[in-house]
Amino acid sequence: MFVLSFCVLTAGAVAVSRSVITRKGSARSAIERPPARGANAANESRHAYDSKARIKVASADNFQALVLDAAGTVLVDFHATWCGPCRAQGQVLEHFAHGVKSATIVKVDVDANTELAQRFAVRALPTLLVFQNGRPVARRVGFASNHQLRVLLAESGY
Repeated sequence: MFVLSFCVLTAGAVAVSRSVITRKGSARSAIERPPARGANAANESRHAYDSKARIKVASADNFQALVLDAAGTVLVDFHATWCGPCRAQGQVLEHFAHGVKSATIVKVDVDANTELAQRFAVRALPTLLVFQNGRPVARRVGFASNHQLRVLLAESGY
């Protein structure tokens, strides 16, 4: 007879604990971990899912070219390095960037670019703005899940 239980380890790995009950009624357990990936598998996985390359970092110098002069949809994330929800939003955006093909994602650090934050009336963090052909068409203040990001883009005509 087997009794299975699951637990989640760090980095998303799952361990399976299997208890084997012997004929005498005693139980012994063993934890089965998934096989470790080799260095090549880890590198291939990282390159296949390289969403950071799809997220651009804007400053006052290149904001005009990246956002305002861009044709199509641009999602701009106004964030700060010290902001907890902003860090969580950054992780969601990395996953989101993998599934979005034709929209550009741009991040703006408000501490380093206060004039951009003032220009677009950013009063709370994180603030997400959607631009269509250089014009702001939608705004969301606060953390947004992957689904909420898709709805935000859909509502703005993406």
